[in-house]
Amino acid sequence: LALALSFTIASLQRLGEQSERLFQSGVNTTRLIEQLADRVTEVERSARQYAVVPQPNLQQIYRDRREALLSTMRALEARDDIQPLIPALRELHGLLDSIEASMKLPPAERDNPQSFAAMNEIAGRARQIADELFEEELARLQTNVAQLRTALIALTGAVGAAALLTALAFSRLVSRPMRQITASIDQLGRAELEKPIRVSGPRDLQSIGISLDWLRQRIRDLEAQKSTFVRHMSHELKSPLANIRAGIELLGEEVGHDPEKKEITGIVERNAARLQRQIDDLLRYAGWQDARPPQQPTSVKLAELIEKSAQDQEFEARSKDIDLRLHLTPVTLTAEESQLRAIVDNLIGNAIKYSPERGVIDVRLTRLGDTAVIEVEDEGPGIPVELRERVFEPFFRGPNARASGTGIGLSLAMTAARAHGGSIRVLDKEGGAHLQVVLPLGE
Repeated sequence: LALALSFTIASLQRLGEQSERLFQSGVNTTRLIEQLADRVTEVERSARQYAVVPQPNLQQIYRDRREALLSTMRALEARDDIQPLIPALRELHGLLDSIEASMKLPPAERDNPQSFAAMNEIAGRARQIADELFEEELARLQTNVAQLRTALIALTGAVGAAALLTALAFSRLVSRPMRQITASIDQLGRAELEKPIRVSGPRDLQSIGISLDWLRQRIRDLEAQKSTFVRHMSHELKSPLANIRAGIELLGEEVGHDPEKKEITGIVERNAARLQRQIDDLLRYAGWQDARPPQQPTSVKLAELIEKSAQDQEFEARSKDIDLRLHLTPVTLTAEESQLRAIVDNLIGNAIKYSPERGVIDVRLTRLGDTAVIEVEDEGPGIPVELRERVFEPFFRGPNARASGTGIGLSLAMTAARAHGGSIRVLDKEGGAHLQVVLPLGE
């Protein structure tokens, strides 16, 4: 841009100087040519008067006007821009000398009229030559203007193309590191913490990559600490819980057939069992965060597994007067049974937890090609669209979360589904939540 601007300024300056010279030259030349014609006429008039009345004062007037004409001719001869006038001016000199010589002859021998006519013809020719020179200079100026216009158009195109190429190069230079940064942030968001983060490109963007990699390592360390803490605490809780459940069994034997005490004992037993499941979920979460869930695939009858999970959670459903409806197609698949049970338990348990009193839960099992599809629908508050991805994050609790629960149920279900090459997603539903699990049947 600086070079283009310099070229434009210099070119416009040259054109300005050329046009100024042309204007000044045209004005001065026109003035001298008009002056030449006027003085030729004055010389002719004074010479004729002196020839008729040969008085000294008329002779002096002729001399003065002749000298004025010669002065104008010398001014024209001194100009470099009208050299084609020189031959005409020389002819005019010769005619003036001829008239001067004839003025000394007797009147009868003078031949001045023809000389005067020739002088006027030379003055007219000088005007024509000057006009032609001015037109040539004007045409040259117009040519230069057209050339400059063409050059500026070409220069504008070149500058535009250079700017576009520069922008593309800069965009390419920056867009790749920006894509790497975006991908790295997505990687952190998906908790993929083992792959190092590298960002190429300018030094500032590389420093962002270094900071992101530090953040990855920091998150990985914190996740490891969290998993260790959860695992240790879960193990610490299992021992007293086992003692509590053993004490409940002994208490159940002592209460005998007292209905009221037996009901209280049953409530405590069921809550202890629920606490046991939550601790088991925490242990599974801690173990599955360290490595991929272990796989010991067996042939599993999925409909029977869903029925057993529903039976085990029947008390929670009955306590809220929930109608748990099963629509099951017999499907057999090869998978790790405990992990399938974790998926089903968490989906049905979540539906019970968030369903209103006297609500309805539909659990469907169908076969679609080489996959088994499990769908669980409830009539609870549902899952907002903006939270449908986050509900599968560990320990995430949405605005409608209940006080009980660990917040890792759906995360465990998603981990188990992915370990089998399947997926879980939230489908659209008015007035409740609708979750769908797709699992390959396997071999």
